[in-house]
Amino acid sequence: PGHFDVFLANAKGQTDSVRIDGQGRLLGRKPVDYDYRRAGWLQAATELHQTLFAGHRGRLIVGASGVLLLCSLVLGIKLAWPRGPWGATLRVQKGLRGAARLYAWHRALGLWFAVPALILVTSGCCLAFDDAWDHLLGTGESPAVLAEYRSSGIGSVTTAQALRCALHEFPGARIGGIILPQSAAPWFEVRLL
Repeated sequence: PGHFDVFLANAKGQTDSVRIDGQGRLLGRKPVDYDYRRAGWLQAATELHQTLFAGHRGRLIVGASGVLLLCSLVLGIKLAWPRGPWGATLRVQKGLRGAARLYAWHRALGLWFAVPALILVTSGCCLAFDDAWDHLLGTGESPAVLAEYRSSGIGSVTTAQALRCALHEFPGARIGGIILPQSAAPWFEVRLL
């Protein structure tokens, strides 16, 4: 509590995470999307699983492999779906030996873990294609009321004023995050807890 991560992008497009306390004192700095040895193994693993260290092209590869895995899961469920009672399929019968026993274990475990695997893989695919979901659902577009302010030429607002305004609207809340204005989205986004 009371610590904040500030994400700073340099001219090369590389991002650093700077951790500060509530008084603005520097607590640490590490790279987010480059120099993975200094960023730490968890950040490197996250970036690898999201982009294969290849940016947008990597996200497409990860998403396509996720869709392929999803299709494989659905096909496996279809093939393992029992024709008779479920009880015999969801546990391994006694007396089976060799390949038959391995097949029974594979089928039973596959059916037991099918639903969690479907949820996990579907979630991963949705995360890989989040830009497409934003476009499809219309959630990536700026709200119309903010577009009106962009064209009206209202004077600049400081970060402190934006935070005070947000806390005034929701008294008792704590600041969870803030995204500063950019040319494409010239407004503050404040997340409160």
